[in-house]
Amino acid sequence: GHTVTGDSNYTWTIQVPGADPLFFQASITSTPSGYNACGIYPFYTTAVVYSGQNQTVTFTVICSTLPPINVKVNDPQGATWLVTWSGVVNGNFSWYDTDSWSVVVPTNSAEVFNAQVISWPDYYTSCSISPGQTTAYPGQSITFNVNCQKPSSGGGGGGGSGNITVTVNDN
Repeated sequence: GHTVTGDSNYTWTIQVPGADPLFFQASITSTPSGYNACGIYPFYTTAVVYSGQNQTVTFTVICSTLPPINVKVNDPQGATWLVTWSGVVNGNFSWYDTDSWSVVVPTNSAEVFNAQVISWPDYYTSCSISPGQTTAYPGQSITFNVNCQKPSSGGGGGGGSGNITVTVNDN
């Protein structure tokens, strides 16, 4: 991988041989004096270059004197979820475990957050996330909770232990 750091606008070109996806991840390493927080959006993205085509990947830095909106998703079951937000700052973040991040908004304006479960491990029958939508202002914290259902077992109550018998036939 390559790492690029800087404190102003920066553009570079990467030559790639073919249609393999490139994964880009961005983060803020320090906040300039006079600001409470900075964010870079998107957090991550991928780009694929096909023969004869070019791709552009753009990250935008937003700094604010206001505190960020802190977001957390509680997902102990490992479902894949997506949270999107819109208002002054538009963005999204998707993952498959418990995670938290901050959204920096440059004005004291509301951001609307929407959450959904995209997929879940095979041993669950379904998963949901709540709330599905909420609104937050700079300085507030919001939490989404993922809840997954296991299939009911026949006999001993859900989630109980059992036996698996394995037979090896060697003729």
